Amino acid sequence: MAADTTSLKYADERDKSYGLVGMAITLMACDGQNLLAQISLDAEPDSDFEMSHEFFFRGNPRMAAKYMWNSDLRHLGIAARMILGNAVCRTYVLRGRRSLSDEQTVAIRSILREVAEENCALVSEEADSLFDESYSFVHRLFSHVGVHSIADRFSDELRRRRSMSASEVVDLLGQLGVR
Repeated sequence: MAADTTSLKYADERDKSYGLVGMAITLMACDGQNLLAQISLDAEPDSDFEMSHEFFFRGNPRMAAKYMWNSDLRHLGIAARMILGNAVCRTYVLRGRRSLSDEQTVAIRSILREVAEENCALVSEEADSLFDESYSFVHRLFSHVGVHSIADRFSDELRRRRSMSASEVVDLLGQLGVR
């Protein structure tokens, strides 16, 4: 990976909980709650936000290539928004800033370009367009003050429970007003 991802690493457990919460809220806003398996503060970084098998399902060889590519592109868009939701929730809600740092933006854009080229054969300009659209979506979502209080309460509950299944995440967000 070419980009320096140091600016994306979690500072502590509280920072990690806001990152996971940002991903969960973003996934719900993308209507992708069926793609979540569980979240866990105690899991290793690659296992702390576990997606369901449907997220990774590549389909059947008899499916049309266009259908498969569109599915991959949709999942890439959701993943881009979730990565940004992680960073934006930590930055906007936890730290009270109104934009990502240049280092964060460069690192996430670089990761997205790499994954977009590998998984969907997108060129840099197409990946940048996906980044810009995803960042705009997540920026609007986490600029809403009501989302801040939801993220704060969700983060507190996640730190108390340590891990949550997909249904527990959906139930808690529903109780907090996210439908």
